[in-house]
Order: sequence, then C-alpha cells, then structure tokens
Amino acid sequence: METYPEPEGTDPFHRQPYIASFEAVNGNYDAVLMVIHMDTDEATEEINALDDVLYYSQSVYADEEDFIIMGDFDADGSYFDEDSTSDLDEYTWVIDDSIDTTTKSTDYTYDGIVLTDSADFTGEAGVFRYNLEYGLDEELTTDVSDHYPVYAEFWVDGDLE
Repeated sequence: METYPEPEGTDPFHRQPYIASFEAVNGNYDAVLMVIHMDTDEATEEINALDDVLYYSQSVYADEEDFIIMGDFDADGSYFDEDSTSDLDEYTWVIDDSIDTTTKSTDYTYDGIVLTDSADFTGEAGVFRYNLEYGLDEELTTDVSDHYPVYAEFWVDGDLE
C-alpha cells in the first residue's frame, strides 16, 4: 500500500489517496484500489484530479486491468456540480446519483465506486444500511458514522485478464 505521490509543486488533494493491490483469497480476481476521502470545499477539483491518480496507478501496476476508485467523494449537494464532467465519466460509476449514502436526514450521494473495467462486476452494488440490519436508532447510527458503507460485488471465478 502507498499514498499517491503528488507531482512536485502541486497539491491536488487535501487528504492523499491510498493505493493498494488486492487479490481474492478464494477465487481468481485481483484489482488495484484507490481510496480517497475528499475535502468538501474542493470536491469538484479533487474529483477532476482523480484521473492523475488512476494514470499513476496504471503505470505502477502496468499488468493490471481492473482499477477501482472508491471513497467519500462529497459528490452531491452544494459540494459538487453533478452536471460537470471529469475524465472519469467514461468509466462505470456503480453507485447511482439517486442513492442516499448518508445516515442523517439528508439525501446525498457522497460516496462512490468507479470501475475502469466492469467485466468482472456482477451488477450488484449498493449501500449497507447497518441501522436497519442491527436495529440502531438515529443517535447510535450517526455515532458509528455519518455515511453508510457502499459496496460492489465481483465475480471471482474467472478474472478476465
């Protein structure tokens, strides 16, 4: 695991993205994950800088085809203009903009998962509403986090690389 080494003289991220290679223990699937928690005041700029993280990761892991960018993008509400475009638009965003990923009484899609290759993606993705699963009231729910975890499922019986 490493953090994204910002090019000298630049500071595109308030919090550095983490980059790590993963491999399924049971099955045949591997991918490189890039995880980020964006700054609310700079969400649009940071989303637009993610393509640099992707290009860097692709150069480091040149034999890999599956790259996943995920995390708290703050990509909704007043933090992000959903009509803006980024170099990541060509990839698969598996958490739809209509899905609320926050635990409070808001309706925002702050969290996301972006796939560069969706061949191994089962089509199953969503938000784990742990408060419903474990019977938590609003106070306990928000004590855990102000965001729900997001997930995506992948086939592990035949990585297509």
